[in-house]
Amino acid sequence: MKRTQKRVLGLSGLVLVAAMTVFAATLPAPNVSAAERTKATDTLRVQVTNDSKAPVVDFTSPAENVTVYEPDQRIKFKYENVDTATVSLKYTNEQGEVSVVDDYKTFDFGYAAGEGVFDANLAKFGLGEFEFTITAIGNNGVPDTDSIKITYRIMNAELTDRQKVDGTADLNYSYSTKLVKKVVAKIRKKGSDEVVKEIVTTDGSKTINVPFYEFTKETTDYEIDIYGYGNGDTLVFTTTIAYTFNVTEVPKTGGLFRNLNIAKEDFLITGLIVFFILSVVAFGVVARGRGSRKK
Repeated sequence: MKRTQKRVLGLSGLVLVAAMTVFAATLPAPNVSAAERTKATDTLRVQVTNDSKAPVVDFTSPAENVTVYEPDQRIKFKYENVDTATVSLKYTNEQGEVSVVDDYKTFDFGYAAGEGVFDANLAKFGLGEFEFTITAIGNNGVPDTDSIKITYRIMNAELTDRQKVDGTADLNYSYSTKLVKKVVAKIRKKGSDEVVKEIVTTDGSKTINVPFYEFTKETTDYEIDIYGYGNGDTLVFTTTIAYTFNVTEVPKTGGLFRNLNIAKEDFLITGLIVFFILSVVAFGVVARGRGSRKK
């Protein structure tokens, strides 16, 4: 009886699977619309032209918000889908006065993609901040803009290595090789006009090593006056850097060595040398004693 029931159930299952297969075959394909079944079709065509794309313009060189020391600068940018472009300039001098040039440069690209370049002589305006803005016009007058800021200086000085273990410090310079021919550093104690050390360089060096150990025996506040000279010893730059040179005090070593300038490292080295000598002597004495006993 059980075998008969199993056969009936198995045949029923096969019949159900066959019916579902036939039904699925009669269904329309998923990508066939009702319009296709009625022989009515619609065609949609989209055409994208190059002129309809939005314009793109970006400065590529130099980097944004950069400080430069040479007056002649080459500025590069890239563009795409641009008909015309205009570069404007906003210049702020060191006194904070602002002047604007609306049509510093103009370009006609005709929607071709590529890279553009123009030269800027910053010395025509002077020291200060230059903000260049390029405005690109694409199809139907659609604009795109980008800006870059350049600070123009003749020279800059800073203590990048403020104190080395050997009692020196490094003055690093950035300056225009066209405008600065000589650099002078005058070191004096804070509040005093007496120069304790003067260093002059005319070889184009961008680093001066200041040997504080030559004239400093205790922690002292200093001021370093920096002068940059151009052709004919014309002063073109000056600034002052405040600096504190720290002298590490020698530790007190007791009454016997109180007035001696002996550091902890000296004691350690001396102790190791004495220990080594005593060890050699002791080894020799022991060796001689063993030899005499054998006789």
